[in-house]
Amino acid sequence: MSDAIREWVETETGLTTIWLHPNAPRPDRPYAGLQILNVSRLGDPVRGDVNEDGESELQMERELTVSVNIHEASDNPDPRSALDTATDLRDSLDALSVLEPLRAGGFAFRGVELLADTPTALETSWEPRATFDVRFGTTKTRIDDLGVVEKVVFDGTVEDIEFEFIAQTED
Repeated sequence: MSDAIREWVETETGLTTIWLHPNAPRPDRPYAGLQILNVSRLGDPVRGDVNEDGESELQMERELTVSVNIHEASDNPDPRSALDTATDLRDSLDALSVLEPLRAGGFAFRGVELLADTPTALETSWEPRATFDVRFGTTKTRIDDLGVVEKVVFDGTVEDIEFEFIAQTED
């Protein structure tokens, strides 16, 4: 499901886009890196009715915060190239042509946080970098298997009268 976010960044920037912290080497610069900072649970789930199989659908609302990191090539003559790319990417979230594919992928844009110019010193040069965090709403669906009652057995006394009652549910 998170591929919709990666595809948004890759499409809008033209950069190879990866999820950070994989057990693999990073691509050559320039590239964009994504990192999920947190997934917040919002409120109680919406519980559906129990069906004939004893299952109920739970819809759980979440808010996902993703850090977007733009890494430009260190030989880029423009020291603000990463900032310009990140600014354009952030601003793309105002376009319906961007929001609709994100929604189709299960993400509703909620807001964007501070955009920061964060160049990093390499061995012999500076690497232009820029970052911002973006928040998306998403819904996780889960099936809660409550089971079904197949037989009810009552064996007891009511007002000094003993009862034994067995009820079988129909198929």
